Amino acid sequence: DTGSDDDWLFDQLPASARVVGNHPHAKRARNKEGQLRSMLRGILNLIPESAESTTIVDFGGGSGHLGIPLALLLPQCKIIVVDLNERSIKLLHEKAKVVIQEVTDAEKQDSKTRDSSKNFASKLSSKNIASSSTTMDLKCCGSQGGVLGNLFTFCGPVEDFESPFDVAIALH
Repeated sequence: DTGSDDDWLFDQLPASARVVGNHPHAKRARNKEGQLRSMLRGILNLIPESAESTTIVDFGGGSGHLGIPLALLLPQCKIIVVDLNERSIKLLHEKAKVVIQEVTDAEKQDSKTRDSSKNFASKLSSKNIASSSTTMDLKCCGSQGGVLGNLFTFCGPVEDFESPFDVAIALH
């Protein structure tokens, strides 16, 4: 992906949901966002906006570079990040808290300025992702019906993940 639209999609996301600006190595961050942009284009072309209750699993999703933007852009879908590394999952949850705070702050500002470019909170408030019917130990990154209430994590080996899903993705 060498197009000139480097900020395609990322300009719609909270700054804390991006890699660029949040990574100590600028070149690596730009390369990672290029990979993410390509994956997001493919996924967003596959999943229609009307796709209610679609479950997308990001296998080896680490700290949520792909999972968080997907959860923000597809509030009608359930996003599950699966990773063996407990530290990565912990980082994802920490990053999610920052994203939620940024979105909440932007929503408060939006109510004053009526700028809807970062109005994720209002888009998500009407969504209610059903909790999983499985006994899997999934941990939600947000509050149900709120910002990132559709983003879940599973910490463990891929072969132990037994929850039903519609789409599987992996960036590596």
